[in-house]
Amino acid sequence: QKSTQLHPAYFAYNDMGVVYLKMGRYQEAGTAFSKAVEINPNIEATQANLGLYYLITGQREQAVEHLSRAATLDPSKLRTQVFLGEALCGIGRCTEAEQVLKQVISIDPAFSFAYRRLGYVYLELKRYSEALEMFRQFMNSPQGENAAEVKQLMLQLEQSLK
Repeated sequence: QKSTQLHPAYFAYNDMGVVYLKMGRYQEAGTAFSKAVEINPNIEATQANLGLYYLITGQREQAVEHLSRAATLDPSKLRTQVFLGEALCGIGRCTEAEQVLKQVISIDPAFSFAYRRLGYVYLELKRYSEALEMFRQFMNSPQGENAAEVKQLMLQLEQSLK
């Protein structure tokens, strides 16, 4: 309530959505993000957060719609682009997802999250050697140090490629 008095309404709803999302209260998060987008559809953060909500809840078509809009509003937000790639592959548009993620890597080769997601895209495309290479790139980053799931996946890929 106090947040709506201090900030524009869309911002307050967006903040409430973030809090609900972190609490695992997805229905309320979706309602808050939707209200923020309804008030002002031209804010990258609210579109991206609504898209992320849809991605988390398995509504990938809607995720693509809002993440695409967010990416158009501010192409410099690389995390949004990575989530868009994940959503695209989730609806079977993995080749398009590959292009989005490669573009992120070309803009910022240190953005390790993109390597990880691209690895999963290559798995979907059954391009296992390329998946393994992307996972290696991710594991060489600081974020890869504690990624037990990726380490296990890499071991399985290495075994299958022998």
